[in-house]
Amino acid sequence: MLTGVVSGALSVLFLQGKGTSLPQIYVGKEPVTFGKAQPLRAGGRLLIPLREVVERLGGTMIDGPLRRSSVVTVGRRRVKLSLTGGRSYVNGVPRSLRAAPWISKGEVVVPVRFFSDALGVATVDDPRRGILQIVPENGLRAQP
Repeated sequence: MLTGVVSGALSVLFLQGKGTSLPQIYVGKEPVTFGKAQPLRAGGRLLIPLREVVERLGGTMIDGPLRRSSVVTVGRRRVKLSLTGGRSYVNGVPRSLRAAPWISKGEVVVPVRFFSDALGVATVDDPRRGILQIVPENGLRAQP
């Protein structure tokens, strides 16, 4: 069954496939190819490398000094992430994250929930399929 709500600048469609522990990640209709860090599960949460998704959405990601923070800009949203705690700032307003981002194989990984908490997206779950689709909306376009 497919359920969920679509709102904000992006939509996220999460479909975890039967027989697979990790979904394939898409931005728009194109699959995302990740570098050293791959999607993973930790503490019951799906974490995905942030940079590849942000860049596919036409955004930017700048790492702060000593990799203790990162600044992500997608559309009109600017998010400053603390990599040493669960605090973020969305357009200058403090916002707590349910799970802190962290470093895996040199890359920042975030829970899928980051996209709804920080970038204002919705998630939709269908356990019969194996796809996590991030769909640009409201003027954003996926970059090839």
